[in-house]
Amino acid sequence: MTGPSGLISVAQCPAGEVVLGGGFFGPIGDVVNVSMPIDQGWQAEGELPLQAYAICSAPTP
Repeated sequence: MTGPSGLISVAQCPAGEVVLGGGFFGPIGDVVNVSMPIDQGWQAEGELPLQAYAICSAPTP
């Protein structure tokens, strides 16, 4: 899953799935202040527009 491009980007996992990891796509040289898991996804914040992505999966029983 990917989030919208911007200075703050949040990628949300679909309902019923959990976030396993994530990161971001952005320009070389961008200063990234945050790249971390949040509730059901991944959040990234940078000095230049970037795009967060989340790696999602169905929970294991």
